[in-house]
Amino acid sequence: MGAPTAESRECWATRWAGVRWDWWVRLEWRRAVSEETALVHVHDLRVRLLRESSGTMFVAGVHREPMRHAHGVWKMSRRQRLHILNAAEAQAVLQCRWPHGEVWVQAFDGERYEPHGTIAYIGRHPETVTW
Repeated sequence: MGAPTAESRECWATRWAGVRWDWWVRLEWRRAVSEETALVHVHDLRVRLLRESSGTMFVAGVHREPMRHAHGVWKMSRRQRLHILNAAEAQAVLQCRWPHGEVWVQAFDGERYEPHGTIAYIGRHPETVTW
């Protein structure tokens, strides 16, 4: 099986476009890290979120320019939505789980951020996407 391609990015975008995402997320690192390390960090965050609450979805991709960072979308479980009511609270939850640097969270607006385009953007570098 070869490296993911733009076609696979389009396939992901179609697959995940129907999800009602709650949050648009940006993750940064305090210091320079390799792409391999960045992928492990993002994967570990995703696994932790999924382990903490069933019904959660998290899709993220690492971007290389201008400095390494990751973008993602997070769909919380119903149970989480009872406790996390706004972007500041969602950011605090993720920041506790992301010791590598800054976290930014913004409510996902399906009209502003067209879901298909959002997932395609996250998958700009298809080989870095974790879901």
